[in-house]
Amino acid sequence: VEIINNHCTRANDVIENILQLSRRERSRPESIDVNAWVLAFVDDYRQGNDLGGDQLRAITQNRRIEAMVDPQHLQQVVWNLVQNALRYGRQPNEPARVALVARLATDRGPPLIEVIDRGPGIPPRVAAQIFEPFYTTHEYGTGLGLYLAKQMTESSQATLEYVPVAGGGACFRITLSPVATLAARANPRPA
Repeated sequence: VEIINNHCTRANDVIENILQLSRRERSRPESIDVNAWVLAFVDDYRQGNDLGGDQLRAITQNRRIEAMVDPQHLQQVVWNLVQNALRYGRQPNEPARVALVARLATDRGPPLIEVIDRGPGIPPRVAAQIFEPFYTTHEYGTGLGLYLAKQMTESSQATLEYVPVAGGGACFRITLSPVATLAARANPRPA
C-alpha cells in the first residue's frame, strides 16, 4: 500500500507540473524591496517546514535594493530552488547549508537573488541540461521543476542561471529587473 501511495503521489506531482505549464498565469510585476522579501521568505519557510539539522539563512545588504517582479512567481521559483538546495546541496552525512542572498550585481548593477548551497555542485555535463523540460537525474523527479522556474522567471523579465561555486557547491542566480528599467520600458521617452 505504501508503494502504491508513493507512486500515486509521484504521478499526481507530474500531472500538477504539466497542468501548471499549460495554465501559466500572466506575470504581474510590482516593485519590491528585495532585502525585505528575502528575510520574509526565510522566516516563512522556517515556520512552514521542519529543517531538522539543515540550515537556511538570509544574507542581505545594508542598502535598499528595489526590483520589479511578480512576487507570486518569485515565491514559487525561490521555494523550488531552496527545496532543491536542501535536498541535493549537501555533503554526505552532513546537514545542508543553504543561503538566500539579496545583493546588487555591481554597485549600480541589477538586483540579484541567489540560492547558494555548499554541497557537491553540479557536474558540467549535467548543468548544461538542467533547465530542459523533463530532464532529471533523480529517479522520482519529473524534470519540470527547474524548467518551470526558468519560465516563470523569464515571464517577470528576469533571468535564472546556474553558477558553479568555487570550492564546491551550487548557486542559482535570479537577475531581476531594476525598478527604473521596467519603468523606462513601459514609458519610453518621445523621440
